[in-house]
Amino acid sequence: MNPLVPVSGWYMARTVRERWLVGVMLAIAIPLLCFLLIYRPLTAAIERAEERHSAAVRNHGLVLARLAQLDQVQRPAVALPAGSAPLSLRITEAAALAGVSLSANEPRGTSSALITLAPSAPTAALRWLRQLEQQGIVVRELTITPQQGGQVVVTSTLSQAGSQ
Repeated sequence: MNPLVPVSGWYMARTVRERWLVGVMLAIAIPLLCFLLIYRPLTAAIERAEERHSAAVRNHGLVLARLAQLDQVQRPAVALPAGSAPLSLRITEAAALAGVSLSANEPRGTSSALITLAPSAPTAALRWLRQLEQQGIVVRELTITPQQGGQVVVTSTLSQAGSQ
């Protein structure tokens, strides 16, 4: 049995004027219900999503700006007076500040040390040795051993400038 038969029977039992009124009511009610139950909730959800997206884009921009500021900040080189700390300790601190990894640091008295760098990029290792020279630490012996992947292991004897 067709589910519209009772509705159709009810509709046909109305007068012509009542059928017109029911038709006009449905013509107004159906679009209004579609607007209230479908369109408005969807547009509200889209607006909320756009606001969340805008906030995320702003936050992303702030993070990128802060990262750019951090990239521009250079770490100051800590220059300790020549006699204030053992050379091996000064070398360890300089390596930590430069982000270089030491695999060995053997003191040879208070003014000399034998170091071995963990495998690293050759430019980074040589740049760090150059920074040490600018701080008054002299490279006495240097051995550079190539490794896989374009990296090198640096073994060096370093001493304080003015000492033998």
